[in-house]
Amino acid sequence: MARARRSNETPQPRYEKLLSQLAPGYYSGHILLTSVQFRCSEEIIMYPSDPLENVEISWQYSFEKSRSGFNANVIINNTIQGDEVEHDSIDLEIGYKLHYESKMALPKAFYKRFAYDRVLPAVWPYFRYHALELYFRGGLKWVVLPFDPPEVAEQ
Repeated sequence: MARARRSNETPQPRYEKLLSQLAPGYYSGHILLTSVQFRCSEEIIMYPSDPLENVEISWQYSFEKSRSGFNANVIINNTIQGDEVEHDSIDLEIGYKLHYESKMALPKAFYKRFAYDRVLPAVWPYFRYHALELYFRGGLKWVVLPFDPPEVAEQ
């Protein structure tokens, strides 16, 4: 009876191999703003000097196949909660779509790592710009967001 030869290669390609198989210039550089929801109580705008201490940033992502690769859909949510009254809060949710050229589909096992390594750093500067612009126009000039993507909670 002949022995089956085992391959040293794992059934799914390793993450680094996946990145090497993405087409050159795989990230198109186009970020599509898909949705914006901004909720803020009037009390916060009327008293912008009162600092709000509890700042939370969370995000959701999903991937979908397209003709020439795949799309990453990202929703980043920034909530700033007041300490004293529950309705003293700001809730901002912005959605984006990024396109990646790829010769192969992104395996589900790599979704989370790819989202943290590639997608969040690509979309964070846009989120920061849009968020601060909305806060400023809403009279919330004191809101500050970090330059680099923080450790965010995934929803």
